[in-house]
Amino acid sequence: MIYYIVCGVGAGLLYSGYVYFEMYSLKQAVNAFIADPTAQGFNSLIRKYAAAEYVRLSPLIEEFEVYPTNTQYINKCVELAKQLYNVKANTPMVGASGALYAVLLGVGFLFPTIELHPIPLKMVYLVMIYGAMAVYGMIQQQRGDNVAHFAHLSGMLVGFMLLKIWKERRPNYY
Repeated sequence: MIYYIVCGVGAGLLYSGYVYFEMYSLKQAVNAFIADPTAQGFNSLIRKYAAAEYVRLSPLIEEFEVYPTNTQYINKCVELAKQLYNVKANTPMVGASGALYAVLLGVGFLFPTIELHPIPLKMVYLVMIYGAMAVYGMIQQQRGDNVAHFAHLSGMLVGFMLLKIWKERRPNYY
């Protein structure tokens, strides 16, 4: 239970730090765009912070590039940039998935050769698959994906560090 709680709190703290940094850089990018609203600036903002929305917004970006001084396009893009920040800033973090990923890692770390049935898959490979899926999900953001992939990785990292600390203090803990 201690492992689960420490890993859940640790994953939450790491994820909160990550979100703070991400939101700070997004706020800076949105403010820079609002100060100088250009089609290239909006294109860069969307590609970096809302890549999953790029296909939907590309016709607007193309029109804005053709008519860069049109106030209708400027106002629409400024409003969309503000909405992007507000949506990302008001997305709640709910769940204990970071702690669950830590438990998964702990089982794989302590019992790597246990096989799951009916598919004969060793636990260590299952842990690697779930870790790879979290990394992929974080890199390849999909539209509508509201999963905190970094929280999953944070849980695994905190769990790994906690297991290493416990192993050093008690070499026979497993």
